[in-house]
Amino acid sequence: MNTRQLGDAAEAAVLSALTDAGLAVWLPWSQFGPCDLMVETPRGAIVRVQVKSGRLRDGCVVSNCRSTDHGSGRQSYVGLVDVLAIHVPALRQQFVLPITEAQGFEVRLRREPTRNNQSLRVRYADDYRLEEWAQALRRAGEAAA
Repeated sequence: MNTRQLGDAAEAAVLSALTDAGLAVWLPWSQFGPCDLMVETPRGAIVRVQVKSGRLRDGCVVSNCRSTDHGSGRQSYVGLVDVLAIHVPALRQQFVLPITEAQGFEVRLRREPTRNNQSLRVRYADDYRLEEWAQALRRAGEAAA
């Protein structure tokens, strides 16, 4: 599978998971914008989503969190999208984190405890599961109603 096919599969998986979670998802007309999907929250706000494919490495979900636009170099998505949605084919699972938490070239979400029991600045994948993110959006919408 080439990188375009991998990206398309990740977008389809995230789209399906968001729809299954009861959220309205919009697809941008052009493939040249910074976001892959847009989610309408129950309160009517739009959340811009950049989808990435993740992999398992050293007990972590690992994903690039910069654009791979050849010619312009690696560009940050900060200010262009609101969240990063990571699909991990090996797990058939998705994770969502605010783009402000994806500052470097790659992001790591730990699935296993650290070997040295470090806990500061460790992000656990279970805290970023797409289902919990969608549920929090729905609860916020119900509270406002």
